[in-house]
This record gives sequence, structure tokens and C-alpha cells, in this order.
Amino acid sequence: MASALILRRDRNDALPPKKPRVVANRSVYLRGPDGWVFVRVSDKQILLLRDGVGLARYKSAFDRLLAYNRGVVINVVSTDPLHSHSYPDKWNEPGHIDTSDPDSLGGFGYRLGQEILNQTIEIPNTIICGSRGGQAILDPLLATAWRGNVICINAGILTANAPLPRESFFVFLTMGQDYLPTNDTVGYTIPQFQRLAEPGTQCVILHHDKSEHMTDCYAMKEMLRAAMKLITERPTNLWRLPFREWLKVFAVTAGDIRPTVVQYQ
Repeated sequence: MASALILRRDRNDALPPKKPRVVANRSVYLRGPDGWVFVRVSDKQILLLRDGVGLARYKSAFDRLLAYNRGVVINVVSTDPLHSHSYPDKWNEPGHIDTSDPDSLGGFGYRLGQEILNQTIEIPNTIICGSRGGQAILDPLLATAWRGNVICINAGILTANAPLPRESFFVFLTMGQDYLPTNDTVGYTIPQFQRLAEPGTQCVILHHDKSEHMTDCYAMKEMLRAAMKLITERPTNLWRLPFREWLKVFAVTAGDIRPTVVQYQ
């Protein structure tokens, strides 16, 4: 089980002062014939994977996201609503998601990646996904086409046991009453991230203890707002962000023995 280094703001703390720092990507990487190529894109360009993200429930949360962040453009993509896309076989076994079945969520993720490479879809700086979008669609994108900032509701990609590349920066929004194992930040989410991520890969975990798998709209608004500040403002000191008092905030770099706990109520 991972241990947690708890940093407090009070001067009597025995730990030395330290500014918890993470760096979101100002650019993205696209897969080319000879490897990954650095591409500069606007940090206002977002791709939202509708499958599993709860858009109907959280519409006002995403509307508020647009209101808080002027100039942000959210492109919404989804599988065909008239056609059922299943999870790929063995989707949660270690390794990359199988994309061979075009009717699976993995196959859809692969096609979506090709559309980004062909610029049929605007190249995003950030991808937002949730549940099955994180579990089965995200990995084919990261493996074959695109790497950038990821906001992953429920941290589903961790349950898929898929490799996490260091070219991406991850913000995981997790719920303490979720039925997914990511409900346990210290016991599961952090050690699983450390196990799957390449050394140097960074993530921030925004955790709400009292929320179920589908949290209420107010909590989602505040979590998305904080996640976007991490990406658009790229703070050098996480303590400067106005995190709500009910959020537990962890900054983790793969390869570090202990994560930094920015805020722990």
C-alpha cells in the first residue's frame, strides 16, 4: 500500500516547506511514421468523449466550464447511438486495449485516433472522458494517435490496466462511494497509477469522499473547474488554486516513493 506524504500549511509542521508542482502540457504529441511528434495546439481545444461521461446529467457542469473558461471549445464525439458498442474481450487485462473489432469501444477509440491524425477532428489539447470512455476508448487514442492532457472521471483507465505514457498529463476525478476500486485513493488509485505509468508521468487526483459513481452536478462543476485550472493556468504551486474544502487533492509523479498530498480533510 502506498504511503502518503501529507504537507500542511501550518508553520509547526515538522516537514520542510515544499511547493507541490505539476506541469500540464501546453502542447500535444501525435503519432507519426517515425514516432511521436510534438505539435503546438491551443489549450482551449477540448474533445469530450460522450460515452460514459454522463453528459445529460452534467450538462450544466459543462456549460459552466465554458462560462469559466472564455474561448474554450468543446467538441463532443460518441459512438453511434443506434448501434451497441461492447467492451473489447479481455479489456481489463494488462496491456493495450484490443482494437481489432470495429464494433467494440476499442475499435471506436482507434478510429477516433485516426480522425485526429487526419485532422477530420480538430486536434485537442485536452480529452475529457468518464467510465467506459476511460476504460475502453482512451487507451487506443494514447497508444496509437494522440497524447496530451486527460481529465478522466472515475479514473477508469486505471481499471483497464493500460500503460500510461509520460507524454500525457492526467487529472483523475474520483468518488469515495464509487463502485469502482478508484474509490480508495491511497489503497488503489495511487499505487495503480505508479504501476501503470512510465517514470516521470504526472497526475493530480481530485477526490470527493461523499460522492457516488455519478456525483451531484454541483460537485462535478467544482471538480471540472479545478481540473481546467490545472491545465490552462499551469500553476507552479498547487496551494494557490482555490480547491473546495471537501476535495482531497493528491499530486503524484510516477517513480516517486510517496505522493504529495496538497489538501487532505
